Amino acid sequence: MTARTVPAPLPWLTLTSLALLTLILCSPLFWAEIPPMVDVPGHVGAAAIEAAAPGSPLRSHYLWQWAFIPNVGGEVLMKALAAPLGLMAAGWWTALIATACFATGCMATIRTLNPQGAHAMGWALIFVLGFPWVWGFINFILAAGLAMLAFALSIRLASRPVSRAALLIVAQPLLLMCHAVGGLILPILVTAEALGSVLDQRSSQSWTASAWRLAGQCWPLLATLVFVALWQAQSPPPTDPGLLWDGLAKLDFMMEVLRDQHFVLDIASAVMAYLLLIFARKLGARWAWRQGFPALALILTYALLPARINGSEAVDTRMLSVAMLLALGLTDWSLARPRIARAIMIAGFGMLALRLAVVTLSVPAYQADFEAQLEAVKHMRQGSRVVVLRPQSCANVQWRMSRLDNLAALASVEKQVWINSHWAIPGLHMVQQRVASPPAPAATISPMVWEPRCPESDGRSLDTVIQGLPLDRIDYVWLLDTGSPKRIPANLLPVWHIRRSTLYRVER
Repeated sequence: MTARTVPAPLPWLTLTSLALLTLILCSPLFWAEIPPMVDVPGHVGAAAIEAAAPGSPLRSHYLWQWAFIPNVGGEVLMKALAAPLGLMAAGWWTALIATACFATGCMATIRTLNPQGAHAMGWALIFVLGFPWVWGFINFILAAGLAMLAFALSIRLASRPVSRAALLIVAQPLLLMCHAVGGLILPILVTAEALGSVLDQRSSQSWTASAWRLAGQCWPLLATLVFVALWQAQSPPPTDPGLLWDGLAKLDFMMEVLRDQHFVLDIASAVMAYLLLIFARKLGARWAWRQGFPALALILTYALLPARINGSEAVDTRMLSVAMLLALGLTDWSLARPRIARAIMIAGFGMLALRLAVVTLSVPAYQADFEAQLEAVKHMRQGSRVVVLRPQSCANVQWRMSRLDNLAALASVEKQVWINSHWAIPGLHMVQQRVASPPAPAATISPMVWEPRCPESDGRSLDTVIQGLPLDRIDYVWLLDTGSPKRIPANLLPVWHIRRSTLYRVER
Protein backbone atom coordinates (compact mmCIF):
# COMPACT_ATOMS: atom_id res chain seq x y z
CA MET A 1 0.00 0.00 0.00
CA THR A 2 1.55 3.28 -1.07
CA ALA A 3 1.69 6.27 1.25
CA ARG A 4 -0.78 9.03 0.56
CA THR A 5 0.86 11.99 -1.19
CA VAL A 6 -0.05 15.51 -0.14
CA PRO A 7 -0.43 17.83 -3.15
CA ALA A 8 2.11 20.62 -3.30
CA PRO A 9 0.70 24.12 -2.69
CA LEU A 10 0.32 26.62 -5.50
CA PRO A 11 3.56 28.43 -6.48
CA TRP A 12 2.57 31.61 -4.64
CA LEU A 13 1.87 29.58 -1.47
CA THR A 14 5.32 28.11 -0.98
CA LEU A 15 7.12 29.26 2.15
CA THR A 16 9.59 31.30 0.09
CA SER A 17 6.76 33.04 -1.78
CA LEU A 18 4.89 33.80 1.45
CA ALA A 19 8.01 35.33 3.00
CA LEU A 20 8.51 37.49 -0.10
CA LEU A 21 4.85 38.57 -0.15
CA THR A 22 5.04 39.52 3.53
CA LEU A 23 8.11 41.64 2.81
CA ILE A 24 6.35 43.32 -0.13
CA LEU A 25 3.22 44.05 1.92
CA CYS A 26 5.37 45.69 4.60
CA SER A 27 7.39 47.69 2.05
CA PRO A 28 5.42 50.98 2.31
CA LEU A 29 6.74 51.32 5.87
CA PHE A 30 10.34 51.16 4.66
CA TRP A 31 9.89 54.64 3.17
CA ALA A 32 8.39 56.09 6.35
CA GLU A 33 9.96 57.50 9.49
CA ILE A 34 6.51 57.99 11.02
CA PRO A 35 4.20 55.19 9.77
CA PRO A 36 1.35 56.72 7.72
CA MET A 37 -1.21 54.99 9.94
CA VAL A 38 -3.66 57.26 11.76
CA ASP A 39 -3.41 55.90 15.31
CA VAL A 40 0.32 55.09 15.47
CA PRO A 41 1.37 58.56 16.79
CA GLY A 42 -1.28 58.15 19.49
CA HIS A 43 0.27 54.86 20.57
CA VAL A 44 3.73 56.47 20.65
CA GLY A 45 2.38 59.37 22.71
CA ALA A 46 0.83 56.94 25.18
CA ALA A 47 4.15 55.09 25.38
CA ALA A 48 5.85 58.40 26.23
CA ILE A 49 3.48 58.82 29.19
CA GLU A 50 4.19 55.28 30.39
CA ALA A 51 7.96 55.79 30.07
CA ALA A 52 8.07 59.31 31.57
CA ALA A 53 10.71 59.80 34.26
CA PRO A 54 9.58 60.79 37.78
CA GLY A 55 10.49 64.45 37.22
CA SER A 56 8.87 64.72 33.79
CA PRO A 57 6.05 67.26 33.33
CA LEU A 58 4.02 64.39 31.89
CA ARG A 59 3.87 62.94 35.40
CA SER A 60 2.08 66.04 36.60
CA HIS A 61 -0.44 65.85 33.74
CA TYR A 62 -1.17 62.12 33.51
CA LEU A 63 -1.18 58.83 35.38
CA TRP A 64 -0.33 55.51 33.77
CA GLN A 65 -1.78 52.44 35.42
CA TRP A 66 -1.33 48.94 34.03
CA ALA A 67 -4.68 47.16 34.32
CA PHE A 68 -6.57 44.08 33.15
CA ILE A 69 -7.66 45.67 29.87
CA PRO A 70 -7.88 43.57 26.67
CA ASN A 71 -6.32 46.28 24.52
CA VAL A 72 -2.60 46.21 25.34
CA GLY A 73 -0.77 44.22 22.65
CA GLY A 74 0.86 47.20 20.96
CA GLU A 75 1.62 48.89 24.28
CA VAL A 76 3.45 45.82 25.60
CA LEU A 77 5.41 45.38 22.37
CA MET A 78 6.27 49.08 22.22
CA LYS A 79 7.46 49.08 25.83
CA ALA A 80 9.72 46.09 25.12
CA LEU A 81 11.22 47.82 22.07
CA ALA A 82 11.48 51.35 23.50
CA ALA A 83 14.30 50.61 25.94
CA PRO A 84 16.85 49.53 23.31
CA LEU A 85 15.52 51.54 20.34
CA GLY A 86 13.84 54.71 21.65
CA LEU A 87 10.17 55.64 21.47
CA MET A 88 9.95 56.75 17.84
CA ALA A 89 11.83 53.71 16.53
CA ALA A 90 9.75 51.45 18.77
CA GLY A 91 6.59 52.87 17.19
CA TRP A 92 7.91 52.15 13.70
CA TRP A 93 8.98 48.60 14.55
CA THR A 94 5.68 47.89 16.28
CA ALA A 95 3.80 48.97 13.15
CA LEU A 96 6.08 46.79 11.01
CA ILE A 97 5.73 43.72 13.25
CA ALA A 98 1.94 44.10 13.43
CA THR A 99 1.69 44.43 9.63
CA ALA A 100 3.91 41.39 9.11
CA CYS A 101 1.87 39.32 11.58
CA PHE A 102 -1.38 40.32 9.88
CA ALA A 103 -0.08 39.44 6.42
CA THR A 104 1.56 36.21 7.53
CA GLY A 105 -1.45 35.08 9.54
CA CYS A 106 -3.90 35.45 6.67
CA MET A 107 -1.58 33.74 4.20
CA ALA A 108 -0.88 30.88 6.63
CA THR A 109 -4.63 30.31 6.99
CA ILE A 110 -5.11 30.34 3.21
CA ARG A 111 -2.18 27.94 2.69
CA THR A 112 -3.50 25.55 5.34
CA LEU A 113 -7.13 25.39 4.21
CA ASN A 114 -6.87 26.09 0.48
CA PRO A 115 -3.42 25.09 -0.82
CA GLN A 116 -4.64 24.07 -4.29
CA GLY A 117 -7.41 26.58 -4.93
CA ALA A 118 -6.21 29.98 -3.68
CA HIS A 119 -6.14 31.60 -7.12
CA ALA A 120 -7.86 34.69 -5.67
CA MET A 121 -5.19 35.30 -3.03
CA GLY A 122 -4.06 38.50 -4.75
CA TRP A 123 -7.60 39.85 -4.32
CA ALA A 124 -7.52 38.80 -0.67
CA LEU A 125 -4.22 40.52 0.07
CA ILE A 126 -5.47 43.96 -1.00
CA PHE A 127 -7.38 43.94 2.30
CA VAL A 128 -4.17 43.58 4.35
CA LEU A 129 -3.53 47.30 3.83
CA GLY A 130 -7.22 48.10 4.22
CA PHE A 131 -9.21 49.90 6.89
CA PRO A 132 -7.55 48.54 10.10
CA TRP A 133 -4.07 49.19 8.69
CA VAL A 134 -4.83 52.70 7.40
CA TRP A 135 -6.26 53.67 10.79
CA GLY A 136 -3.31 52.12 12.61
CA PHE A 137 -5.33 49.82 14.87
CA ILE A 138 -2.07 48.26 16.04
CA ASN A 139 -3.54 46.16 18.86
CA PHE A 140 -6.23 44.73 16.58
CA ILE A 141 -3.90 44.06 13.64
CA LEU A 142 -1.40 42.30 15.90
CA ALA A 143 -4.07 40.20 17.63
CA ALA A 144 -5.87 39.32 14.38
CA GLY A 145 -2.64 38.26 12.68
CA LEU A 146 -1.54 36.10 15.60
CA ALA A 147 -5.07 34.66 15.86
CA MET A 148 -4.96 33.50 12.23
CA LEU A 149 -1.47 32.06 12.76
CA ALA A 150 -2.67 30.14 15.82
CA PHE A 151 -5.72 28.93 13.87
CA ALA A 152 -3.57 27.64 11.00
CA LEU A 153 -1.23 25.89 13.45
CA SER A 154 -4.17 24.33 15.30
CA ILE A 155 -5.35 22.74 12.04
CA ARG A 156 -1.91 21.30 11.40
CA LEU A 157 -1.96 19.85 14.93
CA ALA A 158 -5.26 18.04 14.31
CA SER A 159 -3.55 14.64 14.59
CA ARG A 160 -2.05 15.66 17.96
CA PRO A 161 -5.10 16.65 20.05
CA VAL A 162 -3.19 17.26 23.28
CA SER A 163 -0.78 19.69 21.62
CA ARG A 164 -3.66 21.37 19.77
CA ALA A 165 -5.65 21.83 22.97
CA ALA A 166 -2.60 23.24 24.79
CA LEU A 167 -2.00 25.72 21.96
CA LEU A 168 -5.59 26.97 22.01
CA ILE A 169 -5.82 27.19 25.80
CA VAL A 170 -2.62 29.26 26.01
CA ALA A 171 -3.21 31.38 22.89
CA GLN A 172 -6.74 32.59 23.66
CA PRO A 173 -6.07 34.67 26.80
CA LEU A 174 -2.88 36.10 25.32
CA LEU A 175 -4.65 37.16 22.11
CA LEU A 176 -7.65 38.57 23.97
CA MET A 177 -5.33 40.65 26.16
CA CYS A 178 -3.69 41.88 22.96
CA HIS A 179 -7.08 43.06 21.68
CA ALA A 180 -10.55 41.80 22.57
CA VAL A 181 -12.04 41.91 19.05
CA GLY A 182 -8.86 40.75 17.29
CA GLY A 183 -8.41 37.91 19.78
CA LEU A 184 -12.04 36.87 19.31
CA ILE A 185 -11.16 35.87 15.74
CA LEU A 186 -9.42 32.69 16.98
CA PRO A 187 -12.42 31.04 18.69
CA ILE A 188 -14.69 32.14 15.82
CA LEU A 189 -12.43 30.53 13.21
CA VAL A 190 -11.86 27.35 15.23
CA THR A 191 -15.59 26.88 15.84
CA ALA A 192 -16.50 27.66 12.23
CA GLU A 193 -13.91 25.28 10.77
CA ALA A 194 -14.94 22.48 13.12
CA LEU A 195 -18.62 22.99 12.33
CA GLY A 196 -17.85 23.21 8.62
CA SER A 197 -16.00 19.88 8.75
CA VAL A 198 -19.01 18.29 10.43
CA LEU A 199 -21.36 19.72 7.79
CA ASP A 200 -19.16 18.44 4.95
CA GLN A 201 -19.26 14.90 6.40
CA ARG A 202 -22.82 14.89 7.72
CA SER A 203 -23.86 12.15 5.27
CA SER A 204 -21.15 9.73 6.48
CA GLN A 205 -21.55 10.26 10.24
CA SER A 206 -24.42 10.04 12.66
CA TRP A 207 -25.54 13.19 14.46
CA THR A 208 -24.25 11.74 17.74
CA ALA A 209 -20.80 11.08 16.29
CA SER A 210 -20.76 14.57 14.73
CA ALA A 211 -21.70 16.19 18.03
CA TRP A 212 -18.96 14.34 19.91
CA ARG A 213 -16.42 15.27 17.24
CA LEU A 214 -17.47 18.93 17.40
CA ALA A 215 -17.23 18.94 21.20
CA GLY A 216 -13.81 17.29 21.07
CA GLN A 217 -12.50 20.01 18.78
CA CYS A 218 -14.10 23.00 20.53
CA TRP A 219 -13.82 22.31 24.27
CA PRO A 220 -10.47 24.23 24.55
CA LEU A 221 -12.42 27.35 23.57
CA LEU A 222 -13.83 27.43 27.10
CA ALA A 223 -10.64 29.39 27.86
CA THR A 224 -12.29 32.37 26.14
CA LEU A 225 -15.27 32.23 28.52
CA VAL A 226 -12.95 32.04 31.53
CA PHE A 227 -11.02 35.05 30.25
CA VAL A 228 -14.18 37.11 29.70
CA ALA A 229 -15.37 36.29 33.22
CA LEU A 230 -12.02 37.39 34.72
CA TRP A 231 -12.03 40.53 32.59
CA GLN A 232 -15.47 41.54 33.80
CA ALA A 233 -14.45 40.90 37.40
CA GLN A 234 -11.08 42.68 37.31
CA SER A 235 -11.28 45.44 34.70
CA PRO A 236 -12.20 48.97 35.84
CA PRO A 237 -15.73 49.91 34.83
CA PRO A 238 -16.01 51.95 31.60
CA THR A 239 -17.40 55.48 31.67
CA ASP A 240 -19.46 54.76 28.55
CA PRO A 241 -21.01 51.29 28.94
CA GLY A 242 -23.44 51.81 26.06
CA LEU A 243 -23.67 49.95 22.74
CA LEU A 244 -24.32 51.42 19.29
CA TRP A 245 -25.49 49.28 16.36
CA ASP A 246 -26.06 51.06 13.05
CA GLY A 247 -27.18 48.91 10.12
CA LEU A 248 -27.12 51.73 7.55
CA ALA A 249 -23.56 52.62 8.56
CA LYS A 250 -22.54 48.99 8.03
CA LEU A 251 -23.90 49.05 4.48
CA ASP A 252 -22.21 52.39 3.81
CA PHE A 253 -18.89 51.14 5.16
CA MET A 254 -18.88 48.24 2.71
CA MET A 255 -18.04 50.84 0.04
CA GLU A 256 -15.39 52.48 2.24
CA VAL A 257 -13.66 49.28 3.32
CA LEU A 258 -10.68 50.06 1.03
CA ARG A 259 -10.80 53.85 1.37
CA ASP A 260 -7.29 55.18 0.98
CA GLN A 261 -6.02 57.47 -1.80
CA HIS A 262 -8.32 57.53 -4.84
CA PHE A 263 -12.12 57.31 -4.82
CA VAL A 264 -12.49 55.51 -8.15
CA LEU A 265 -9.72 52.98 -7.49
CA ASP A 266 -10.86 52.22 -3.95
CA ILE A 267 -14.55 51.83 -4.79
CA ALA A 268 -13.77 49.79 -7.91
CA SER A 269 -11.46 47.49 -5.93
CA ALA A 270 -14.15 46.79 -3.32
CA VAL A 271 -16.92 46.28 -5.90
CA MET A 272 -14.82 43.87 -7.96
CA ALA A 273 -13.97 41.87 -4.84
CA TYR A 274 -17.66 41.59 -3.93
CA LEU A 275 -18.60 40.59 -7.48
CA LEU A 276 -15.91 37.92 -7.51
CA LEU A 277 -17.43 36.36 -4.38
CA ILE A 278 -21.00 36.64 -5.67
CA PHE A 279 -20.26 34.98 -9.01
CA ALA A 280 -17.61 32.52 -7.78
CA ARG A 281 -19.87 29.46 -8.06
CA LYS A 282 -20.98 30.37 -11.58
CA LEU A 283 -17.33 30.78 -12.59
CA GLY A 284 -16.51 27.27 -11.37
CA ALA A 285 -15.41 27.75 -7.76
CA ARG A 286 -16.11 24.84 -5.43
CA TRP A 287 -18.03 25.32 -2.18
CA ALA A 288 -17.03 23.41 0.95
CA TRP A 289 -18.31 24.28 4.40
CA ARG A 290 -14.89 23.76 5.99
CA GLN A 291 -13.36 26.45 3.78
CA GLY A 292 -16.36 28.72 3.44
CA PHE A 293 -17.78 28.79 6.94
CA PRO A 294 -14.85 30.59 8.69
CA ALA A 295 -15.23 33.64 6.42
CA LEU A 296 -19.03 33.38 6.60
CA ALA A 297 -18.84 33.39 10.40
CA LEU A 298 -16.71 36.56 10.35
CA ILE A 299 -19.16 38.26 7.95
CA LEU A 300 -21.99 37.34 10.33
CA THR A 301 -19.93 38.71 13.23
CA TYR A 302 -19.49 41.98 11.32
CA ALA A 303 -23.25 42.17 10.80
CA LEU A 304 -24.05 41.55 14.48
CA LEU A 305 -21.28 43.47 16.27
CA PRO A 306 -22.13 46.96 17.56
CA ALA A 307 -20.16 49.84 16.09
CA ARG A 308 -19.29 51.11 19.58
CA ILE A 309 -18.76 49.12 22.78
CA ASN A 310 -17.72 50.73 26.08
CA GLY A 311 -16.45 53.84 24.31
CA SER A 312 -14.39 51.94 21.75
CA GLU A 313 -15.27 53.07 18.21
CA ALA A 314 -15.26 51.18 14.88
CA VAL A 315 -15.52 47.80 16.61
CA ASP A 316 -17.42 46.13 13.79
CA THR A 317 -15.68 47.70 10.81
CA ARG A 318 -12.35 46.14 11.73
CA MET A 319 -13.85 42.69 11.25
CA LEU A 320 -14.99 43.24 7.65
CA SER A 321 -11.43 43.44 6.29
CA VAL A 322 -10.51 40.09 7.89
CA ALA A 323 -13.77 38.54 6.65
CA MET A 324 -13.15 39.68 3.07
CA LEU A 325 -9.54 38.58 3.22
CA LEU A 326 -10.48 35.03 4.19
CA ALA A 327 -13.60 34.88 2.00
CA LEU A 328 -11.50 35.61 -1.09
CA GLY A 329 -8.45 33.61 -0.06
CA LEU A 330 -10.40 30.50 0.93
CA THR A 331 -12.58 30.36 -2.20
CA ASP A 332 -11.52 27.11 -3.90
CA TRP A 333 -10.82 27.54 -7.62
CA SER A 334 -9.04 24.20 -8.01
CA LEU A 335 -11.88 22.69 -10.10
CA ALA A 336 -12.56 25.79 -12.21
CA ARG A 337 -11.45 25.96 -15.82
CA PRO A 338 -7.69 26.65 -15.86
CA ARG A 339 -8.17 29.69 -18.07
CA ILE A 340 -10.65 31.25 -15.62
CA ALA A 341 -8.55 30.42 -12.56
CA ARG A 342 -5.45 31.85 -14.26
CA ALA A 343 -7.29 35.06 -15.21
CA ILE A 344 -8.50 35.53 -11.63
CA MET A 345 -4.99 34.99 -10.31
CA ILE A 346 -3.41 37.47 -12.76
CA ALA A 347 -6.09 40.10 -12.18
CA GLY A 348 -5.81 39.74 -8.40
CA PHE A 349 -2.05 40.10 -8.22
CA GLY A 350 -2.26 42.92 -10.75
CA MET A 351 -4.73 44.78 -8.54
CA LEU A 352 -2.52 44.11 -5.51
CA ALA A 353 0.52 45.52 -7.34
CA LEU A 354 -1.44 48.61 -8.40
CA ARG A 355 -2.75 49.32 -4.91
CA LEU A 356 0.65 48.71 -3.32
CA ALA A 357 2.24 51.15 -5.78
CA VAL A 358 -0.37 53.80 -4.97
CA VAL A 359 0.10 53.34 -1.21
CA THR A 360 3.90 53.40 -1.47
CA LEU A 361 3.92 56.50 -3.66
CA SER A 362 1.72 58.29 -1.10
CA VAL A 363 4.19 57.77 1.76
CA PRO A 364 6.68 60.59 0.90
CA ALA A 365 3.84 63.12 0.74
CA TYR A 366 2.59 62.00 4.17
CA GLN A 367 6.09 62.20 5.61
CA ALA A 368 6.60 65.72 4.27
CA ASP A 369 3.25 66.80 5.72
CA PHE A 370 4.01 65.20 9.12
CA GLU A 371 7.38 66.96 9.31
CA ALA A 372 5.89 70.31 8.30
CA GLN A 373 3.08 70.07 10.88
CA LEU A 374 5.43 69.02 13.69
CA GLU A 375 7.40 72.26 13.26
CA ALA A 376 4.71 73.73 15.53
CA VAL A 377 6.06 71.68 18.44
CA LYS A 378 9.35 73.62 18.37
CA HIS A 379 7.42 76.75 19.36
CA MET A 380 5.87 75.19 22.50
CA ARG A 381 7.30 75.56 25.98
CA GLN A 382 8.38 72.39 27.75
CA GLY A 383 5.58 70.92 29.85
CA SER A 384 2.92 73.39 28.66
CA ARG A 385 -0.79 72.70 28.16
CA VAL A 386 -1.98 72.54 24.56
CA VAL A 387 -5.50 72.18 23.20
CA VAL A 388 -5.42 70.58 19.75
CA LEU A 389 -8.30 70.94 17.30
CA ARG A 390 -8.31 68.93 14.10
CA PRO A 391 -10.97 68.19 11.45
CA GLN A 392 -12.91 64.96 11.51
CA SER A 393 -12.33 62.96 8.33
CA CYS A 394 -15.44 63.14 6.16
CA ALA A 395 -15.62 61.04 2.98
CA ASN A 396 -18.03 63.30 1.11
CA VAL A 397 -15.66 66.27 1.58
CA GLN A 398 -12.30 64.58 0.96
CA TRP A 399 -11.82 60.91 0.17
CA ARG A 400 -8.07 60.84 0.80
CA MET A 401 -7.41 61.01 4.53
CA SER A 402 -4.73 63.34 5.85
CA ARG A 403 -3.63 60.86 8.56
CA LEU A 404 -3.11 63.82 10.93
CA ASP A 405 -5.77 62.84 13.47
CA ASN A 406 -3.35 61.77 16.21
CA LEU A 407 -0.12 63.41 15.06
CA ALA A 408 -0.32 65.92 17.93
CA ALA A 409 0.39 63.12 20.41
CA LEU A 410 4.05 63.31 19.34
CA ALA A 411 4.22 66.72 21.06
CA SER A 412 4.17 64.81 24.35
CA VAL A 413 7.21 62.88 23.18
CA GLU A 414 9.18 65.96 22.16
CA LYS A 415 8.09 68.60 24.69
CA GLN A 416 6.35 66.61 27.47
CA VAL A 417 3.20 68.70 26.98
CA TRP A 418 -0.38 68.01 28.02
CA ILE A 419 -2.71 67.69 25.04
CA ASN A 420 -6.42 67.00 24.94
CA SER A 421 -6.25 64.18 22.39
CA HIS A 422 -4.57 61.38 24.38
CA TRP A 423 -6.77 58.32 24.77
CA ALA A 424 -7.83 58.16 28.42
CA ILE A 425 -11.10 56.22 28.65
CA PRO A 426 -11.28 54.21 31.91
CA GLY A 427 -11.66 50.51 31.25
CA LEU A 428 -10.27 50.93 27.74
CA HIS A 429 -6.94 52.72 28.15
CA MET A 430 -4.27 52.87 30.84
CA VAL A 431 -3.66 56.63 30.56
CA GLN A 432 -5.58 58.65 33.14
CA GLN A 433 -5.93 62.42 33.40
CA ARG A 434 -4.83 64.11 36.60
CA VAL A 435 -7.84 66.18 37.61
CA ALA A 436 -5.82 69.23 38.63
CA SER A 437 -3.70 69.53 35.50
CA PRO A 438 -5.42 71.05 33.71
CA PRO A 439 -8.75 71.48 35.52
CA ALA A 440 -11.57 69.19 34.44
CA PRO A 441 -13.24 71.51 31.89
CA ALA A 442 -10.12 71.55 29.71
CA ALA A 443 -9.55 67.84 30.20
CA THR A 444 -12.87 67.02 28.57
CA ILE A 445 -12.40 69.05 25.35
CA SER A 446 -12.75 66.88 22.28
CA PRO A 447 -10.11 67.59 19.60
CA MET A 448 -12.64 66.95 16.85
CA VAL A 449 -14.27 69.68 14.78
CA TRP A 450 -16.40 69.09 11.70
CA GLU A 451 -15.96 70.54 8.26
CA PRO A 452 -19.02 72.70 7.43
CA ARG A 453 -19.97 70.40 4.53
CA CYS A 454 -19.95 67.20 6.62
CA PRO A 455 -23.47 65.81 7.08
CA GLU A 456 -22.63 64.78 10.67
CA SER A 457 -21.47 68.28 11.68
CA ASP A 458 -23.91 68.46 14.62
CA GLY A 459 -23.04 72.11 15.21
CA ARG A 460 -19.47 71.39 16.34
CA SER A 461 -17.73 73.81 13.99
CA LEU A 462 -14.28 75.32 14.50
CA ASP A 463 -15.72 78.73 15.37
CA THR A 464 -18.14 77.29 17.92
CA VAL A 465 -15.45 75.28 19.69
CA ILE A 466 -12.74 77.93 19.73
CA GLN A 467 -15.06 80.49 21.30
CA GLY A 468 -15.79 78.10 24.16
CA LEU A 469 -12.19 77.18 25.06
CA PRO A 470 -11.11 77.72 28.70
CA LEU A 471 -8.18 79.96 27.69
CA ASP A 472 -7.36 80.81 31.31
CA ARG A 473 -6.33 77.17 31.88
CA ILE A 474 -4.23 76.44 28.77
CA ASP A 475 -1.07 77.78 27.15
CA TYR A 476 -1.50 77.07 23.43
CA VAL A 477 -4.22 76.35 20.88
CA TRP A 478 -3.02 74.23 17.97
CA LEU A 479 -5.29 74.26 14.92
CA LEU A 480 -4.13 71.21 13.00
CA ASP A 481 -5.25 71.41 9.35
CA THR A 482 -8.56 73.06 10.30
CA GLY A 483 -8.16 76.35 8.45
CA SER A 484 -8.63 79.67 10.24
CA PRO A 485 -11.70 80.55 12.32
CA LYS A 486 -13.82 83.53 11.35
CA ARG A 487 -13.36 85.11 14.79
CA ILE A 488 -10.25 84.71 16.94
CA PRO A 489 -10.25 85.58 20.65
CA ALA A 490 -8.16 88.68 21.30
CA ASN A 491 -5.73 86.95 23.65
CA LEU A 492 -4.65 84.32 21.08
CA LEU A 493 -1.35 85.33 19.49
CA PRO A 494 -0.23 83.36 16.39
CA VAL A 495 3.34 82.06 16.77
CA TRP A 496 3.50 79.61 13.86
CA HIS A 497 1.51 78.99 10.67
CA ILE A 498 1.61 76.73 7.62
CA ARG A 499 -1.15 76.22 5.08
CA ARG A 500 -4.29 75.31 7.10
CA SER A 501 -2.53 74.96 10.46
CA THR A 502 -1.77 77.59 13.10
CA LEU A 503 -0.35 77.55 16.61
CA TYR A 504 -1.63 80.29 18.95
CA ARG A 505 -0.08 81.24 22.27
CA VAL A 506 -2.49 82.30 24.99
CA GLU A 507 -1.61 85.76 26.29
CA ARG A 508 -2.62 86.20 29.92
